[in-house]
This record gives sequence, structure tokens and C-alpha cells, in this order.
Amino acid sequence: MKKSINVVAILLLIVINWSCGPSETKYEKFKYDSDFELDLPEYMSEVDLQNPDAQMQYGDMLKEHYALVIMENVTDLTELGYDFTIDDYMDFALENVLNTISNSKSERIHSKIQNDTGIDYITYKIWGTFEEENIDVYYRLTIFKSDARFYNLMTWCMAEDERTYDPIMDKMIKSFKEL
Repeated sequence: MKKSINVVAILLLIVINWSCGPSETKYEKFKYDSDFELDLPEYMSEVDLQNPDAQMQYGDMLKEHYALVIMENVTDLTELGYDFTIDDYMDFALENVLNTISNSKSERIHSKIQNDTGIDYITYKIWGTFEEENIDVYYRLTIFKSDARFYNLMTWCMAEDERTYDPIMDKMIKSFKEL
């Protein structure tokens, strides 16, 4: 009887330890010139995501979690004939993402523009499939707008890992600051 109680106690400890998962994710501050900064998970490093417009391209090929930031000057866009509001810019960015995937579904996280980071922003969750590879993906697309710039922060992972990386994506978004 005593031996079976010990076995149950050991199994219970193993299950509790396993269910808690890996240790807390650690973050490093990424700073781009004197323009912006955000917290990235320590496991990410600089990678080439084949986007020459991006000021930041980071990820982890094994975890299959990635992030990039594209920065655009409001004045430059205006001179090109684009007078975007933050909602207009989000519609443009969202359409670009949705055009790269099939079976897409998107959901705006908040009905109103957020500003708890000191800069206006809108965030969408996006799900879809890369047809050629038959890979289901999950994105967080966030557009930040200041008086001078738009920032497009996109972070993504495999759809099956959404629950794992969604809180990390949220932390990245909420850490974003214009300098």
C-alpha cells in the first residue's frame, strides 16, 4: 500500500511538472536605431525572411516562430497619394496577408483603436493555409501609428502552436515603443 502511494505521488509530481511546461520565456530588448524598440523572446535571432522592406526580421527555425517589422513614413505615403488612417493602413496590410494564404479567417482583437503602449494600434488574429506546402499558420498582425510613421508588426507560427506562442506574441505587441 505504501509503495503504491509513493508511485502515485511520483507520477503526480511528473504530471504537474510536465503540465507547467518549460520555464518562463525570457525576453531581450530589440532596438532599431532611434526609431522603435520591442521585446523579443531570447530564442529568436536575426533571420532572412525574404522581405527587403522589413527593418527587423527575427525568428527561430526550430520553433517555427517569426516576427518582422516594416516601418513607413507617413509623409512619404502622402507624397505618393496615400492619405491612410490607421484603419485604412490596416485594411491594406490585412489584405496583403490574406492574399498569401487560403482558407483564411481574420478577427480584430479590439473593436476600438488601442493606445496602452503610448502609440495607437490595431491588432488582428489571422488563420490560414499556405497552399503549396499545405501548412496551417497563425498570425498576429498589428499596425501602430504615430504622427510620423506606420509600423507593421507581424508575428506568426504554425497554427498548431497558437496556444503556445499567442501569449508571447501579445507580450511582443504590448512592449512596442516608438523612440
